[in-house]
Amino acid sequence: MARQQAHVAGREARRAEAVQTFVLDIFRANSDRQQDPARARDTTARQLLDLGTERLQSALQDAPESRAEVMKTLSDMYYELQLDEQAAAIEGNRIALLRQLYGPDDRRVAEALLAFASSLHSTNAATRFFPPCWMPNASSTRPATIRRACAASC
Repeated sequence: MARQQAHVAGREARRAEAVQTFVLDIFRANSDRQQDPARARDTTARQLLDLGTERLQSALQDAPESRAEVMKTLSDMYYELQLDEQAAAIEGNRIALLRQLYGPDDRRVAEALLAFASSLHSTNAATRFFPPCWMPNASSTRPATIRRACAASC
């Protein structure tokens, strides 16, 4: 039991360190890209997120759990900036990775699906994933009608 706990703690520590290193590298890469330190300071949060998303394409390939954690962090940050399209895109990729890692019935996949649904609510992509009756602009707002329509679409 103690060995298993030590193994889990070690894995969690490695994942946290990988995530921290990734985030710090985003700031370092921004500084390295700019000849002028003042320009590096003027980089917006959006630009840093875009840089992180770009770097994620090739980073942490050998550490998928850390990669999923970074995806969650980037998606959450995009969502906080009301950049829901970008958040949804990252969440979609994160869901695929989590399914591959843990299988479709894992709690972490369900949590990612909920985050994905949250980020989709104000995007054009929502209609591709949800039945029309689940959308805020449903033609009828009567609860019984919506329940029947949703039951029929599932």
